Amino acid sequence: MTLRVQTGEADAVELRRRDEARRAAAARRRAEEMYYGRTTDVSAEGRPHREVQTELYLEELTDHVDEMDEACQTDAFLDRPPSPLFIPAKTGLDAETQIYDGDVRVYTAFHCHMATGTLSILMSVSILGVAVTSARQAVTLGGHCL
Repeated sequence: MTLRVQTGEADAVELRRRDEARRAAAARRRAEEMYYGRTTDVSAEGRPHREVQTELYLEELTDHVDEMDEACQTDAFLDRPPSPLFIPAKTGLDAETQIYDGDVRVYTAFHCHMATGTLSILMSVSILGVAVTSARQAVTLGGHCL
Protein backbone atom coordinates (compact mmCIF):
# COMPACT_ATOMS: atom_id res chain seq x y z
CA MET A 1 0.00 0.00 0.00
CA THR A 2 1.41 3.39 -1.00
CA LEU A 3 0.47 6.60 0.68
CA ARG A 4 0.31 9.64 -1.57
CA VAL A 5 0.65 13.09 -0.04
CA GLN A 6 -1.09 15.93 -1.88
CA THR A 7 1.00 19.07 -1.63
CA GLY A 8 1.33 22.21 -3.65
CA GLU A 9 4.81 21.16 -4.74
CA ALA A 10 3.63 17.77 -6.03
CA ASP A 11 0.84 19.48 -7.98
CA ALA A 12 3.34 21.91 -9.48
CA VAL A 13 5.61 19.05 -10.57
CA GLU A 14 2.66 17.23 -12.15
CA LEU A 15 1.56 20.39 -13.99
CA ARG A 16 5.09 20.95 -15.25
CA ARG A 17 5.31 17.34 -16.51
CA ARG A 18 1.98 17.65 -18.36
CA ASP A 19 3.04 20.98 -19.90
CA GLU A 20 6.31 19.50 -21.16
CA ALA A 21 4.45 16.51 -22.64
CA ARG A 22 2.04 18.90 -24.41
CA ARG A 23 4.98 20.91 -25.84
CA ALA A 24 6.75 17.75 -27.01
CA ALA A 25 3.60 16.54 -28.79
CA ALA A 26 3.16 19.90 -30.52
CA ALA A 27 6.81 19.88 -31.62
CA ARG A 28 6.43 16.32 -32.94
CA ARG A 29 3.33 17.38 -34.91
CA ARG A 30 5.16 20.38 -36.43
CA ALA A 31 8.12 18.19 -37.42
CA GLU A 32 5.81 15.66 -39.11
CA GLU A 33 4.03 18.46 -41.00
CA MET A 34 7.36 19.82 -42.22
CA TYR A 35 8.59 16.35 -43.24
CA TYR A 36 5.45 14.96 -44.84
CA GLY A 37 3.86 18.21 -45.90
CA ARG A 38 0.58 19.57 -44.62
CA THR A 39 -2.41 17.54 -45.59
CA THR A 40 -5.76 19.20 -46.15
CA ASP A 41 -9.20 17.87 -46.72
CA VAL A 42 -10.30 17.11 -50.25
CA SER A 43 -12.07 20.12 -51.70
CA ALA A 44 -15.68 20.00 -52.68
CA GLU A 45 -16.49 19.20 -56.28
CA GLY A 46 -15.84 22.19 -58.52
CA ARG A 47 -13.91 24.09 -55.83
CA PRO A 48 -10.15 23.54 -56.09
CA HIS A 49 -7.73 24.51 -53.34
CA ARG A 50 -5.60 27.60 -54.11
CA GLU A 51 -2.65 29.16 -52.36
CA VAL A 52 -3.50 32.57 -50.99
CA GLN A 53 -1.03 35.12 -49.63
CA THR A 54 -1.99 36.47 -46.24
CA GLU A 55 1.08 38.65 -45.60
CA LEU A 56 0.83 42.40 -45.29
CA TYR A 57 2.46 42.96 -48.71
CA LEU A 58 1.64 40.80 -51.72
CA GLU A 59 4.46 39.27 -53.74
CA GLU A 60 4.36 38.18 -57.32
CA LEU A 61 4.83 34.43 -57.32
CA THR A 62 6.67 33.17 -60.38
CA ASP A 63 8.63 30.06 -61.17
CA HIS A 64 11.20 32.01 -63.18
CA VAL A 65 13.39 34.67 -61.62
CA ASP A 66 14.17 37.58 -63.95
CA GLU A 67 17.90 37.80 -64.56
CA MET A 68 19.91 40.43 -66.39
CA ASP A 69 23.65 41.03 -66.87
CA GLU A 70 25.02 44.55 -66.83
CA ALA A 71 28.54 45.83 -67.27
CA CYS A 72 30.34 49.15 -67.01
CA GLN A 73 33.86 50.39 -67.56
CA THR A 74 35.50 53.27 -65.75
CA ASP A 75 37.78 55.81 -67.37
CA ALA A 76 41.50 55.56 -66.78
CA PHE A 77 42.71 57.84 -64.01
CA LEU A 78 44.00 61.16 -65.23
CA ASP A 79 47.34 62.44 -63.96
CA ARG A 80 46.79 64.95 -61.19
CA PRO A 81 48.93 68.06 -61.06
CA PRO A 82 51.26 68.25 -58.05
CA SER A 83 49.82 69.97 -55.00
CA PRO A 84 51.29 73.42 -54.32
CA LEU A 85 53.59 73.80 -51.31
CA PHE A 86 51.83 74.97 -48.17
CA ILE A 87 53.13 78.32 -47.03
CA PRO A 88 51.32 79.66 -43.98
CA ALA A 89 50.18 83.27 -44.01
CA LYS A 90 52.28 85.72 -41.99
CA THR A 91 50.94 86.79 -38.63
CA GLY A 92 52.33 89.37 -36.25
CA LEU A 93 55.16 91.86 -36.75
CA ASP A 94 58.74 91.15 -37.78
CA ALA A 95 61.37 92.42 -35.33
CA GLU A 96 65.12 92.96 -35.83
CA THR A 97 68.17 93.55 -33.69
CA GLN A 98 71.34 94.99 -35.20
CA ILE A 99 74.64 94.56 -33.38
CA TYR A 100 77.51 96.53 -34.76
CA ASP A 101 81.22 95.87 -34.26
CA GLY A 102 82.37 97.08 -30.88
CA ASP A 103 78.91 96.97 -29.27
CA VAL A 104 79.75 93.77 -27.41
CA ARG A 105 82.71 93.98 -25.08
CA VAL A 106 84.42 91.12 -23.31
CA TYR A 107 82.98 91.86 -19.86
CA THR A 108 79.39 92.25 -21.19
CA ALA A 109 79.42 89.08 -23.31
CA PHE A 110 76.79 86.44 -22.70
CA HIS A 111 77.86 83.93 -20.05
CA CYS A 112 75.85 80.69 -19.97
CA HIS A 113 76.47 79.85 -16.32
CA MET A 114 75.22 83.25 -15.19
CA ALA A 115 72.01 83.09 -17.27
CA THR A 116 71.04 79.54 -16.37
CA GLY A 117 72.32 79.33 -12.81
CA THR A 118 69.07 80.38 -11.14
CA LEU A 119 67.03 77.97 -13.26
CA SER A 120 69.29 74.99 -12.51
CA ILE A 121 69.18 75.71 -8.76
CA LEU A 122 65.37 75.94 -8.84
CA MET A 123 65.08 72.61 -10.70
CA SER A 124 67.47 70.86 -8.31
CA VAL A 125 65.53 72.05 -5.26
CA SER A 126 62.17 70.93 -6.71
CA ILE A 127 63.55 67.48 -7.65
CA LEU A 128 64.97 67.00 -4.14
CA GLY A 129 61.61 68.06 -2.65
CA VAL A 130 59.76 65.42 -4.70
CA ALA A 131 62.29 62.76 -3.65
CA VAL A 132 61.90 63.61 0.05
CA THR A 133 58.09 63.54 -0.23
CA SER A 134 58.22 60.15 -1.97
CA ALA A 135 60.53 58.74 0.73
CA ARG A 136 58.21 59.98 3.49
CA GLN A 137 55.22 58.29 1.82
CA ALA A 138 57.16 55.03 1.50
CA VAL A 139 58.02 55.13 5.20
CA THR A 140 54.41 55.87 6.13
CA LEU A 141 52.93 53.12 3.97
CA GLY A 142 55.55 50.42 4.16
CA GLY A 143 57.29 51.07 7.43
CA HIS A 144 60.71 51.16 5.77
CA CYS A 145 62.52 53.18 3.13
CA LEU A 146 64.23 51.65 0.12
